[in-house]
Amino acid sequence: VSDGALRISKSTSGEAYVTLPVQFTNSDNFIIEWEVACNGTSQRTAFWLNTASSSTGLWCCYETGHFTGNSIGGSIPTTTTSLDVGDKIYLKQENGVISMLKNDETIFSKSISFSSSTYKFGYYTNNGRVQCVDNIKITRL
Repeated sequence: VSDGALRISKSTSGEAYVTLPVQFTNSDNFIIEWEVACNGTSQRTAFWLNTASSSTGLWCCYETGHFTGNSIGGSIPTTTTSLDVGDKIYLKQENGVISMLKNDETIFSKSISFSSSTYKFGYYTNNGRVQCVDNIKITRL
């Protein structure tokens, strides 16, 4: 914790994960929201939905002026935008559609069904990356 926010970083190479203690299913409808609490490094936020060790989930990050990522069935569109301290990120699953928003701006929306019966949400990092998140909320719709 740094200045009241969760600081996610790592000083050695290799992916590391912060997994939230909530479990989801494909039939759940929910919103996960968090706030950017520091500028960090070029990768200001990086998160996954499914399992940290699986490449068959949703992986998304903000890097140097744009969001990018991968999901089941291919990549998500690269979206150029800013990301500043105080911005809110929303990851919403509703009726099989997963959407990601920055404040009121839709970054992507895609129909996704994970093969695992249950899955989780978390953040990821690697050597030299720093991200700070605050006010994490999970709401059932």
